[in-house]
Amino acid sequence: MPEISIYNNHAWLGIVTESRKEGPELEAILKAGFDVLVPNKFYRPLAVQPEQIKDKSNLITNDLVLLGRNMPEDHKLQLLIAETYVKFAYCKGQDLKPTLKLIRAYFAK
Repeated sequence: MPEISIYNNHAWLGIVTESRKEGPELEAILKAGFDVLVPNKFYRPLAVQPEQIKDKSNLITNDLVLLGRNMPEDHKLQLLIAETYVKFAYCKGQDLKPTLKLIRAYFAK
């Protein structure tokens, strides 16, 4: 789980991870003090190895949530954190624009 950035006199902006939207993995992460940063409806990253996927309906991951711990209250900073995580967690060359657009739509609400 990467520490995202330093802000405001070297205080960490938080810790981010992703999880399945339900099940024991999510339960454990929530018990560890994480909150949903971006809900499943707005978190749809591309599959990591799209060239190996035969069924095109599996190109977009539809069962993940993005979670954060020790997040700032400011929604602009939360958006920055979510975008930064996606940009560094996924493979170079992947088209992240659809995922980032969904995340931005969530924070625009």
